[in-house]
Amino acid sequence: MRHIQYIKQMLKFFLAFVICKTILRSNYSKKIWLIGEKKTEARDNAYHLFKYIRENHPEINAHYVISNDSPDLYKIEKYGNLVSLYSMKHYIYYLTSSKLINSQLSGAFPFWHWFTNAFPFLKNKSQHSIYLKHGVYKDEMDHKVDYSNTQFSLVSCVGDKEKKFFIDTYGYPESVAQSIGLCRFDNLPTEKTSDHRQILVMPTFRNWLVSKNRMEDASDNENSKFIKSEFFKNYLDFFNSEELEKILSKYNYKVVFYPHYSIQSYSKVFKEHINPNIIVADRFHYDVQELLINSSILVTDFSSVFFDFAYMGKPVIYYQFDKENYRKNHYKKGYFNYDSDGFGNIVGNTSDLISEVEECIVRDLKLPCTIKKRVDEFFEYRDNNNCKRTFEFINNL
Repeated sequence: MRHIQYIKQMLKFFLAFVICKTILRSNYSKKIWLIGEKKTEARDNAYHLFKYIRENHPEINAHYVISNDSPDLYKIEKYGNLVSLYSMKHYIYYLTSSKLINSQLSGAFPFWHWFTNAFPFLKNKSQHSIYLKHGVYKDEMDHKVDYSNTQFSLVSCVGDKEKKFFIDTYGYPESVAQSIGLCRFDNLPTEKTSDHRQILVMPTFRNWLVSKNRMEDASDNENSKFIKSEFFKNYLDFFNSEELEKILSKYNYKVVFYPHYSIQSYSKVFKEHINPNIIVADRFHYDVQELLINSSILVTDFSSVFFDFAYMGKPVIYYQFDKENYRKNHYKKGYFNYDSDGFGNIVGNTSDLISEVEECIVRDLKLPCTIKKRVDEFFEYRDNNNCKRTFEFINNL
């Protein structure tokens, strides 16, 4: 069934190409900016840039790609210039736009680079492709992002360390990898606004635990294997700890658990086994940035979400109980050393994690001087002009 859908999309793509080269040749001169991220979302760097452009530069012919069943559809409808995912308009704008802007390597763009690489005659030679990224790169991941594969015109970085990583590891020219910040940072308060007594637990996924269909509940067999995993057992111990419950009661805190997008198919399992006072959040009912803003402490492991949290000057705890296994079977270590570069303490067991949570609360959520210095030195900018810098750079391409 999926193969049939791909074939239909390819045929539609070729038809759109013929239309662009005949009836709609004028589209190539319309300077269209096509923007998108995950097919069903408008909540990451691409959305924040689109919002900025529509509010501050309506003269730019910017359009946003999103699926019609997206829970974020209303956000784009508010600003207009919505392009329905996989519509003929989507294909035509993809082929004729002067700027392709995405916060995902694939996301809302049909076939992304592999298709036009396979059929080079489809490429719009004057088109600039911009990668806003989903988060800060710190680990050595697969080399799909190599400059030789993407030929991006711009990659947004948050500081010199990340920029150097893109240049040295993925082969990007210095003119392409630019320390201009992430657009979504503009929406993060950098000063304490209110007393949110909420602890956000947000680990990344493990590729050996991802279910076959991430968009649906895991199968009984998958659930059975997941329950036996080291990952599940460690978080079960933490959430069901009597010591944690005492601390939450003593200081009037609550815990929100947001599993990574790729393992939310196991949310039902967590809800069935952990303390019912723990809120299990998901992508359908919760926005990650709102959770970050409304939380006072972040417990994560290797997820790059801690950069957003540290940007706000809030305390981070790294719960890395499976470090060796993660490095061996998931992502290899990049330039970021958690011991010398990290924005918080590293713990490896439930007892130490609970103690560290209480320590953060006792010191009134203030960052130790060494941690504050690391945060200040890592980011090139900590202001609300990330969208402005990004827009100006793209506009000058």
